[in-house]
Formats: sequence, C-alpha cells, structure tokens
Amino acid sequence: AIGGRVVRVELASALLIAFALVAIIGGFALPRLFEGATDIYAMDRTIVGVTSGVLRFPLTPLAPHAGNVTQSVYLIVSVFLCLSVASLGGKDPRFLPVVLWAATISQAVFAIADMTGAGTLEYFRTATYAIAPNQSFAGFTRLIGGATEPSFFGGVSVGLCAWHLWRHRHSGAIRHLSAGGALGLLAVASLSSTAIAVLGCLVVLYLLTRLIVSRSPGAFCGAYFLASAATLTLSWLTLGPFSSDLTTAGEALFTEKLVSESGIERSAWARQALINFSDTSGLGAGLGANRANGWAAAVLGQTGAPGAILAIGFLLATFARPLTPDAAAYRAGALALLGAAMLSASRVDLGPLFFAFAGGVIAAPQRARHSHGYPHAPHPL
Repeated sequence: AIGGRVVRVELASALLIAFALVAIIGGFALPRLFEGATDIYAMDRTIVGVTSGVLRFPLTPLAPHAGNVTQSVYLIVSVFLCLSVASLGGKDPRFLPVVLWAATISQAVFAIADMTGAGTLEYFRTATYAIAPNQSFAGFTRLIGGATEPSFFGGVSVGLCAWHLWRHRHSGAIRHLSAGGALGLLAVASLSSTAIAVLGCLVVLYLLTRLIVSRSPGAFCGAYFLASAATLTLSWLTLGPFSSDLTTAGEALFTEKLVSESGIERSAWARQALINFSDTSGLGAGLGANRANGWAAAVLGQTGAPGAILAIGFLLATFARPLTPDAAAYRAGALALLGAAMLSASRVDLGPLFFAFAGGVIAAPQRARHSHGYPHAPHPL
C-alpha cells in the first residue's frame, strides 16, 4: 500500500512537470515553426482594437508574441506553487487550510471595499478597466473585488465555496457552512454566468452528498428548504414582484448568452483554437500564442495532442483515486475551478488557486503516512 501511494504521488508530479515542459518548449518553438500557417486570436493585448468601448481581438497570422513568454512564466509559477504546496502540506497538514481561510477573508474584504463604491480598488485593476471601470450587467452592478474582472472573482469565489462546503460535509463545522454560503453569494454578485452555473451544480451535488451522509436527512432537507423559501421570499419582496430587472438579468445571463456580443466573440475564439489545432497537424500554435474559450480548446489549440494527453494524465493521476476527507475537500475546490475553466477559460494555466488545491490532493497520501492515517477516513488508505 505504501509503495502504491509513492507511485501515485510521483506520477502526478512527473506528469505535471512533463506537461509544463512540453507547453513551454512549444510556446517558443511552435509559433516559429508554423509562423503564418494559421490565423489566430492573439493573447497579446497590444493587438487589440477598441470599438464603442468593447474589446475586439482581430484575427492575425500566427507569429511569436509576448504572450508566449508571459504565459510560460505564469505556468512555471503555478507548477512551482503546486509542488511547493504538496511538499509543505505533506509535512504540516495545517498549512493549506490556513492559506485558504486567508484567501476567503481577503475575498470578503475586497468585496466589501468594492461595494462601498469609494474607488479604493482602482489601483489593483488592469489597464483593461480604463475602458470600463464600473462594470454593470442588465442594470445591476457587477462585483469585482480585488480581481481583474468579474468572472475571475466569481470563479475564485466558487472554488473556495466548494472547499468550505466539502469541509462542512465531513466535519459539520458551522464556520465552513457560513463561509461557503457567503462565497456563494459573492459568486452570484459577480453576475458571471460561468460562476453561477458552476455554483448551481456545486450546490446540487453538495445537497445530494450531504443527504446521503447525514444521520437525519429529513431534518437537514427540511431546514434547507425552509432557508431557501425564506431567501426567495426576501429576494422577491426586495426586488419587487416579478422584477423586470431580475428577469432581464436572467435572460442575459442564460437564455441570450450565446447570441450576445460576448457569446459570439467567445464562440469564435473556441472555433479558431480548434482550427489552429488542425492547421498545425495536432501540435498546437504554442503556449500563449492564441486566445481560446474553454480550457479544453485552449489546451488543444496551444499545446496540441501531446499537451492534452499529459494534462489528462495529470488530472487522472491527481484526482481519480480514493481520498481522505481533507483531500476530498481540496478535490472539490479544484474540480469547481476546472468546471469553470472548461466553460470560459481563455488560457492553459488554471491559476494559483487550482494548483494549490491540486498540491493539497497530491500531499494527502504523504500526510497519511506521517500521521498514521485519518480518523473517519472513508477508505482504508
């Protein structure tokens, strides 16, 4: 059993390093090898037109760009973070939960600062927001917090929400349920359709698993539906019966998303990334070379078939195995972020929070050896 655990840990780390090497080497070699062979939506923000205050990314011939370097640096940092968390978490299991609680508190603090409307967060925002510093959607102000855009803020909130909910599922601690609920509200306030869709799936899965493990599922189910009814009633009274603003927001978020300017543009990014994959004989256009929509399209369009195989291998080696309760909570957070990335990510790097969660999962077997197992573990490992 101990030998099996060691193989799993080494396999996940080795596959991640191999994926990073293939992606980074391809980021420098492929744009030169296939220069001019295909058209791309470049990630380089110097190739951006602005029409009526909206960003436009025109098609340009494939060529080396600054994005190849910046995305390589981002991926190196993420891999280093994942391996560092795996190493530190294996020595001290209290390390990562403290960091995640700090991230939770910072999300709340930045959200409150953003809600004040005092303009205190303009220093943290990118140059993109010089075009539209005050984000609104269907008459509602979008919550951005300290993030670069509402969808990123919503995605981080959903990932942390998943971790808290699964910690509550195993421990029953009210602080985790309260934090998870607050982060869910922040994700909704970001008005990101991706974040809200993933949050809905997350809550349904949480309720199903919570009912299964609960000793009194009837009481839990009744309390949940009473709380839901009270929340819906309060929202109805606050917004007004059948509020036209709420209806407009719902239609814009879901039913009209694909035909909106954003939906049309993102669909074009995804199609073009797959065209880039085909035009380069399955090798990809290079890390950071082209803009895509959806993590799968980004991996295929930038790293090609070799990168996709290694990425899938890393995900399976990391997440597709029995886990201790702590590691299951990290997996829930990582998979929530992966779900959001599958819908709307434009680059290969899944971000520091995802790789922190992945590092926590990789460290779990090491911690089991050091601490001689976990209490209440659902699996003998």
